[in-house]
Formats: sequence, C-alpha cells, structure tokens
Amino acid sequence: MVADKSNPRGYVIDQLEPQINQARDDFESDLLQLRNIPITKIDGTVNQSMSLGEIFDELDNAKTDFSEIEFSFDTTNALNLQGRMISISGFGLPDSFPQVKDISGDERKTILLEQARNTVRKMASAIARADDLNAQLGLPVNNDIGKKVDLLIQIGKTLFSDNFNILPRFNYNNPVGIQQAHAGTDQLLAYAKNNIKMKFPVDEWMQSLL
Repeated sequence: MVADKSNPRGYVIDQLEPQINQARDDFESDLLQLRNIPITKIDGTVNQSMSLGEIFDELDNAKTDFSEIEFSFDTTNALNLQGRMISISGFGLPDSFPQVKDISGDERKTILLEQARNTVRKMASAIARADDLNAQLGLPVNNDIGKKVDLLIQIGKTLFSDNFNILPRFNYNNPVGIQQAHAGTDQLLAYAKNNIKMKFPVDEWMQSLL
C-alpha cells in the first residue's frame, strides 16, 4: 500500500491505527492477567481469597504495603506473577523485569509483590493516558492525517516509552542489493566493530537515519 501523499513521513494510517490499538489491547491484557492472579490475605484466623488487583487496591487505599499485612502466596502463583512481569517487561516498561529470581521465601515474594504493585500503577496510568489521546482522534480538529499520525505515535510512546521509535512500513527499492549487503555483513562491518569498537553498528546507523 502506498502512503497517503498528505502524510509526508510516509505512515499509512489504515495500518498504523490497528497496530497501535492491538498493542494497547495486548498491554491491557497483560495488566488484567496480572491483577487476576490469586492470593490469600490472612487476618487472624480468617483467610480471605483475593486477586492481586483487589489486594493492591486495598493496600493503596490504606496507604500501606505487604510488609504490614499477613498473606499466603503459593509458589505456583508467584511463578505465574514472575512470568507475567517478564512478559510485561517486553513492552519496555521501566523496572518491570522481576527483581528476584528465587521466589521460594516470603521475603522474596514480598519484593516481587511490591514490584508488581508498582508496575500495575504504571500500566494503569499509561492506559488512561493512551485512552485520553485515542479519544482525541475523532475530534474535527484532528481530521488531518498528519495530526492523527502524531496522536497515534504519542499513544505508542505512552505505552512503550519515549525511547521507542515507531517507523512507517516500507519496502526496499533494491532487495537484491540488500541481500548482497547482508551476505557480506562481516566484511562491511569489520572496521566499525574492530577499529571503532562499535557494539551495534547497524542499530546506530538506523538511529542516525531517523
């Protein structure tokens, strides 16, 4: 598909918008799955089954944390939480990759739970900001395709951080030349890697083109 001529940066709105919406839905899906992981709150002789989302909200409202309550969080659910946070870290959300590897002890589980609680707050805030921006897409003032693209990129960066670059889809005009260059990667990048000591020469070159 050829980019709209009114959009000089070459983004195709009919491709960009559904991709951003899908990313937002995937982001929220990870958040909901994390919030739905079960935990047991212990209050004296009473055990109350809750979701992480429910206990996070309760702690936030009480302005306290897991160190101030008694709970039971079995290893299976802790591993589930650990895996969900690894998935979330793939979005580039800061401080979302699990801080603890061994989650067999209550102290380590507490660290993981507090990290997850902070991650949930960040994700909920990002989704709210993304939805506010998405609501602006339908406003008459944003009918221009360039303005819509700007809003969609803002939504993407809200979810993935400002360091994330959203590139327009493109086709190479010389695929044979690209294949030949790829085949000669070691020779072409030898100077950059061996003399200049660049760790990621291709990445740096791509960044310079943006």
